[in-house]
Amino acid sequence: MEEIQDKMAWMQNVITEKLGPSLWHMHPIAFPGALIKKNTGWAHSKFANLLGSVKSENDYSAYNVTKTGKSVPHYNINLTK
Repeated sequence: MEEIQDKMAWMQNVITEKLGPSLWHMHPIAFPGALIKKNTGWAHSKFANLLGSVKSENDYSAYNVTKTGKSVPHYNINLTK
């Protein structure tokens, strides 16, 4: 058990290195998850699938994006790609 704890306590050895003020620490389990591309947002939800199947087989003729405060139109878009 002590050997495992010694292997996990490697950060104390980093103190002797000249790394500068910008030392970053990434969580060993969460960081790889950030590298995986995921389909997220409402367009990849059960609600969007329901709308797509009921309304238009998911072939939307137009929609607006308002994230920036401006309404930006998009035409002939498949929202799940």
